[in-house]
Amino acid sequence: MATDVSQREALIHLGASTAEAVARVLEMFVPGGVERGDVTVVGENQTPFVNLPTGGVAASVRYIDGVTGANVLLMPANCARGLATAIGAGEQEDGPLTELEMSAVGEASNQMLASAAAAISVVIGQEIDISPPDVRIIDPDIDSADVWG
Repeated sequence: MATDVSQREALIHLGASTAEAVARVLEMFVPGGVERGDVTVVGENQTPFVNLPTGGVAASVRYIDGVTGANVLLMPANCARGLATAIGAGEQEDGPLTELEMSAVGEASNQMLASAAAAISVVIGQEIDISPPDVRIIDPDIDSADVWG
């Protein structure tokens, strides 16, 4: 007997697989420092970017082969700074993230989002290629819909 899976259930499964893959890579950089939240599905006429923390970091990759879409990883500035420190960017003072910190976050994000794409690949049974990560400081002037879809 076949089980019908709703679109919402499929998206939650995909989200959970993605979150688990990202968490595994992040755990390598900051052992014991990963907090996992619930996977939710945003309604069709809603934006998931409503509560972006200004000054935080958004790292994204686009799928360039296999499927259409993207993954966006969001983190507050203090988490981005901690991640950069954990992977060797050195201790930085308070204030805006430095170019070195942004580069370190980009490298970590590339590994996390590549892992997420691999997890999605397994779920859908199709290989996925991704673009290099685009890492940005979250700014109130950014139109999230234009940047991330």
